[in-house]
Amino acid sequence: MDGVSFDKLRSKLVAERTKLSTRFEAVDDKITMLDKLEAAVSEAKALIEDEVLMPPGQQTPDVKGKKMCQRCKKAKNLHTDFHRASRLKDGRASWCKDCVSEYQKTKTCRKCGAHKPKTEFNRDRASRDGRFGWCRPCSLAQSRKYYGNKGK
Repeated sequence: MDGVSFDKLRSKLVAERTKLSTRFEAVDDKITMLDKLEAAVSEAKALIEDEVLMPPGQQTPDVKGKKMCQRCKKAKNLHTDFHRASRLKDGRASWCKDCVSEYQKTKTCRKCGAHKPKTEFNRDRASRDGRFGWCRPCSLAQSRKYYGNKGK
């Protein structure tokens, strides 16, 4: 009886060894894959530092300290021509200061969808920007439609 139980134990031990060896082989394969990934990441970081490979919207590859404006598509000085934006990777806004200033002087009419200067909108103290949501021609057309042509 001791011989039979010894054989069973031996076969179980051999089975466990094979399971463990396959597990170790799988772990070794994963370790080699991780090593390859680490090498690829370090190579990509080196390319980014050498400015051969640049993420879109970040510094332009020709000169350090420059960035491409997403609106006007011009390469401008990163530190003087872009506002600070701590939430972005490079710490600067995606539009240059000139584009932001130009955009803030205009407004889109909610009725006709046209992008016009803010002077084309009537004043409205209740709104955030101090201008009515519709441009003057749209407001005038709506007023004439509602009230009729009583004045003319």
